[in-house]
Amino acid sequence: MSDHIIFFFYLVIFLLSNIGYGFILVNLCKDNFKKYNFGYLGISGFFVIIIISYFTSYITPHNYIHNIFLHIIGLSSFYYYYKKNIKYYKIEIKNLFFVFFYLIL
Repeated sequence: MSDHIIFFFYLVIFLLSNIGYGFILVNLCKDNFKKYNFGYLGISGFFVIIIISYFTSYITPHNYIHNIFLHIIGLSSFYYYYKKNIKYYKIEIKNLFFVFFYLIL
């Protein structure tokens, strides 16, 4: 049972980290990210993580330290941009977790 809880916790961390990298990409493009939903931000975040993976594979091994550092940056980015625009994304986060819990069940 504890393995399921840990697996669920990791899925939530990876999901929010992915969306955080989507916020970073949209912010770097100087675009208004209020018009994008979490689906678009997740896909663009996945693209950013792939690019980071390609470039860092030549420099450092992809081990636990690399992954922890990668996801801490993504989670902190998600937290920063979510708190910055909490009124706009409050409904998005509710819908995200509703769909996520529904798919897990």
